[in-house]
Amino acid sequence: MSFNSFCQIIPVIASIYNLAAGVMSLCVSFFGMQLGRKGTILLGCLLICIGALLQASTYSVAQIIVGRIVTGSGIGCIASAVPTYMVSDHGEPVESQ
Repeated sequence: MSFNSFCQIIPVIASIYNLAAGVMSLCVSFFGMQLGRKGTILLGCLLICIGALLQASTYSVAQIIVGRIVTGSGIGCIASAVPTYMVSDHGEPVESQ
């Protein structure tokens, strides 16, 4: 790989993470109700762990891109499920004084 093509692939590697997170956060609306909030968060954590393992054991550019896609997908699951999970907490409401 030449230096010029290497400089062009680095932004792709960096931005594919955000693209995967955005796409997955939209896709969660299709399967999030079946899994529930906790299930969606656990799926996101599992995807992040798998993606981190792929990135840590990378030996090629393609493998690191796949790792970034998997990790970004996990972040998308978590980013769309955690806010609603926090709002639906069944604890006692806190009253201001």
